[in-house]
This record gives sequence, structure tokens and C-alpha cells, in this order.
Amino acid sequence: MVSLDEYVIMPNHLHGIVVINEQDQSEQCDAEKRVGARPTPTLGAVVGAFKSMLVHDVLVYIEENGLDMIGKIWQRNYFERVIRNERDLDNIRTYIRNNPRNWDRDDENPAR
Repeated sequence: MVSLDEYVIMPNHLHGIVVINEQDQSEQCDAEKRVGARPTPTLGAVVGAFKSMLVHDVLVYIEENGLDMIGKIWQRNYFERVIRNERDLDNIRTYIRNNPRNWDRDDENPAR
């Protein structure tokens, strides 16, 4: 199961906590244990699917609104960090919540 915890969408990037939980093998029914059952997705697969779906939506928006836009929509990679305990989780949630307040000083801000 994949879920989104804390997140913020900034003008040119986003921050988020993606939670990926493996399904307990004892909870799976026999049909899911057979060949062809879906394994727990990787973070790369989740991010790739997210980027792909959003690119489609952005391209539809550009076309429907007659916008003349050329360029990359996503950077090539992403930054990841494994959150190992509650203290890390709390610190990262706080960082994400406070990120918009720091936009004026952010290296990614083109107006800086």
C-alpha cells in the first residue's frame, strides 16, 4: 500500500513523504500469493508513475489553453531519504511545513 504523508507543492518543486508498506503475507489470500501477484512497489516506480500521470495532465492543459510552452517538466532524478524513526519523521514533517516560509531564501527560487 502506498500513501502520501506530509507534502507541500512549491512554485518549482515539491516535498513529500511517501509511505510504502508491504502487505503482511499472512493477510494475503491464496490468489495473491500465486504467480503474477503484484509485489510491493519501489519508490522509483511510485515517483515514475506520478511524474508520468502529471506530464499527461500538463500537456493536456497546455494544448487546451493554447499555451506556447517548451521545456522540461521534471528534473531527471529525485532526492530520497529513508525515515528510520519518529524523531526523523517529526523533523522532516516540520521542514516540509516550513518550506514555503523559506522560499525567498531558497536556492531554487529564480527570483532570488
